Amino acid sequence: MAEAGDDFEAALFNLLHGFYKQAIAALRSAIEVMTLGCTCEIATDTPTWTVWESGGEIRFKELCDKTQRLPVVRAYEDEARRRTGTSVFAGDNGSGRNAWARNLYRRVSGYSHTRGTTTNSYLWQSNGPVYSVAGFQYSYHAFLETYALLLLLAKLGCSRLTRPRTASFIDQRFLAAPFRTLSAHYTAALFGANGDPEAADVRPAQP
Repeated sequence: MAEAGDDFEAALFNLLHGFYKQAIAALRSAIEVMTLGCTCEIATDTPTWTVWESGGEIRFKELCDKTQRLPVVRAYEDEARRRTGTSVFAGDNGSGRNAWARNLYRRVSGYSHTRGTTTNSYLWQSNGPVYSVAGFQYSYHAFLETYALLLLLAKLGCSRLTRPRTASFIDQRFLAAPFRTLSAHYTAALFGANGDPEAADVRPAQP
C-alpha cells in the first residue's frame, strides 16, 4: 500500500504542475500494485509477490482472472453482477467484459505511451507546459476514480480498513454509470451503510 501511496502523491504533484499525462500514467502503477497486493494477501500467495518483487512480469488480465476466481472475491462479484449488472473483475457476464478494474486500467494505460490523444501537447493544445481545464478535469477525475476503486480492493485485502467519511462524494459526483452503482454496492457490502463497518452486509455465501 505504501508504494501505491507514492503513486498517488506523484500523480497529484504532476497534476498540479500541469503534467497531466504523467499524472494519469502514475495511476496505472497504483492499480497494478494494489490489485496484486490484494490478490496475494487474500490467497496467501507469497511466491507470486516474490516473482513481482524480483522483476518478473505479471500481466494485468491474468491477474484479474486469478483474482475473480478467489472464492471470497467470486462471492462478492456474483452478488454485484446480480444487483448492478457488472462487477469489478468479472464484468457483466463473468468474462471480464466491462469490468471496472479492467476498464479503468485500460484507460489509464494509454497514458503510459506518448501518442495521439494521450500526449501532454494534446491535453494542453500547445507545446506547454500550460494549465488546461480539460486536462486537469480528466486527470483529476481519473485520480478520484482510481482512489475509489483501490479503496475497495484495499478493504478486500485488509478487513480492518475503515472508509473516510468524505469518500462518498466521489461516488456521487465523479463516477460514471454503471461504475457509480457498482461502487455504491461494493461500499455497502464491505463498509456498511454510509461507510459504517458495523452496518456492513453479511459476506455473501461462498459457493
